[in-house]
Amino acid sequence: MPKAKPKTGENVFVADTAVIYHDVEIGDNSKVFDFVVLREGTRIGKNSSIGNGVCGEPDIQVGDFCSINTQSHLTGGIVIENRVFFGPMVTTTNTRKISFGRGYEVVREAPTIKYGARIGGGATILAGVTIGEQAMIGAGAVVTKDVPPREVWVGNPAKKLRDVPESELLPESYRS
Repeated sequence: MPKAKPKTGENVFVADTAVIYHDVEIGDNSKVFDFVVLREGTRIGKNSSIGNGVCGEPDIQVGDFCSINTQSHLTGGIVIENRVFFGPMVTTTNTRKISFGRGYEVVREAPTIKYGARIGGGATILAGVTIGEQAMIGAGAVVTKDVPPREVWVGNPAKKLRDVPESELLPESYRS
């Protein structure tokens, strides 16, 4: 069976040094910068930006109006909803055990990043974690469990610091 070629919408920029595998879709007005790798099954929404050196494993979903900054790692199967921000060097994982050569069954559980969440630079999001709508994760945090909507979490392991101030929430009109 022939492999599906990448599909790009209108007004898409893809840097010459980006590596885009087969069966990738990139939505209108999105940008993919230098040394990005996007593996098969990846879907990037409209008006999104994928920064230099981002590594995307197979089957990632990035919504509309997202900003994934430089050298972030998007683990296979991750779902990133609309209007999400990743600072530089965010790492996501999809397995709970280091299993190579150990005979363990490999169970993949990718994170889910909900609408409007913001992840600070250098944060690590572990396998199976859900970051709630409009939550904020501090720079360098290690998130080991689900983060409820509209909360600010920091530290290693990450813990709740406070609620996100109302003044920092996205307006409801952005959902459409």
